[in-house]
Formats: sequence, C-alpha cells, structure tokens
Amino acid sequence: MACVPIIPTVAQIRECERFTMESLHLASIDLMEQAGQALSKRIREIILVRKFPQIHIFCGCGNNGGDGMVIARCLREAFPSEKLSVHVILCQNDNPQYTNELAINRDRWLGLLQDGHFDAKTSSLQIFTPEQALNIPACDLIVDALFGIGLNKPVTGIFADAIRQINASEAYTIAIDIPSGLFADTHTPPSDGIVIADK
Repeated sequence: MACVPIIPTVAQIRECERFTMESLHLASIDLMEQAGQALSKRIREIILVRKFPQIHIFCGCGNNGGDGMVIARCLREAFPSEKLSVHVILCQNDNPQYTNELAINRDRWLGLLQDGHFDAKTSSLQIFTPEQALNIPACDLIVDALFGIGLNKPVTGIFADAIRQINASEAYTIAIDIPSGLFADTHTPPSDGIVIADK
C-alpha cells in the first residue's frame, strides 16, 4: 500500500501551534525560539556540506520574519565570523506593522550587532529597498523568511521586488516555511512574486 502524505490546512497548523503552546505552557515567543533553533540546526547541516561563504536571510514583518531573525542569531553563534557571513535583509513597506515576536527578535539581533558581540563586517541588518541591486553570488545561500502559511493575496510592491531579486540570483535558496508567494490552502495565480526555492 502506498504511503499517502498528510498535508494539513492552515487552520489545522494553527490548531497544532495552539495545542503545542497550551500543552507545553509555551509563550509564542518561546515557540518561535524553538522553531528557529530547529531550523538553524537543519540549515547548519547543509552549510557544512555546501560550504557557503555568506547567508542572506530575507525577513518579512510577520512571524515568519521572526523565525528568520532567530535563525540568523543561531547561525551566527554556530559559525566563526571568518568562516561565514550572516546578513539579514528586512523587507517592509512605508508603514510597517511588526508582530511582537518579530520586533523582539529584530531587537535581539540589533543588540548583538551594536554591542560588538558579532563582527559588524560579517553580520548585518539592512532594510531592503527596490532600488538596490543585491547581486547575491551563486555560491551563497538565501533563506526565504518573508511570508508563511498566512499569505492570502498575491505579493506586490517591495515584497515582490525582493522576491524577484531572490529568484534572479543563482544562489541556493531555502524557504523555511511554504515558499513566499504561495498560498497554502488554495490555488496560487501565476506570477513572478513567488520564491523559487531549492528546499
């Protein structure tokens, strides 16, 4: 008998998250920390095989972006700065509305940069602007932490610009959730605002 994968709906995933936090007495920020640590562990395994010199983590303003911030911190702590550069690229519109968890983890990353805990030459946080050409080398790694399963409308504006730059690069790309731009429960209309992820 063939094994049929179970693909949960967004509502079922949300219920799993709620159940986990309730049964383990976890706050959402703590669940994000655990998720980010688990993701960074898997990404570390890929880095050790592929030897990427730089990582570019594209973060949105929601909890998917918060996961990306945790991953940045964990990877920076796991690898010496002379072996790996970790750069966070925060994508936001003119009036950004951060989730509380994203804001906390952004401030943690910034704090480690500002107090000199991380080398400023090999660790950074920059705000994405559509005018800038990132020109990410093919030998680098991109982590897509822009949008997660909650996306329910086509990506436009600055976020679509960021996705186009991700896809224009030949760098290996990992989406830590569903690839940004895809809908989880319904058909996604064809557009160039969808991350083409390798993993």
